[in-house]
Amino acid sequence: MRETRTEARSLLQTVGVDSGQIDQLWESLGEDNFLQYAPSEIVWQTQGILAHQPSPLPLVLISAPTADMAEGGTKVFIHTRSVDDLFAATAAAMEQLGLSIHDARIAIAQRLDAQHLYRVG
Repeated sequence: MRETRTEARSLLQTVGVDSGQIDQLWESLGEDNFLQYAPSEIVWQTQGILAHQPSPLPLVLISAPTADMAEGGTKVFIHTRSVDDLFAATAAAMEQLGLSIHDARIAIAQRLDAQHLYRVG
């Protein structure tokens, strides 16, 4: 976990993200974030969340498949307030769009935000 944090922080600082903003956001996300995600995913998510703040609306990030993604599929990241049945509602919406969920990682942050990362196809 420490290696993941260190690598992600280094990548973020390389692109000019302020250390104070990183620390404040990461403190609110909790440790699960660093156990579930790769450094490149944490960088992508951190940049998206920081750019989206302070909006109360859900954040949705989409990453098209790249050559270095061994698992393939499109990644969909959702950061929003945690509500009952969020996974079920999201899965139903993806099904309506004709998408199949191949993988899902879900984390609840300390301030009751939910983070869902889906790999869809």
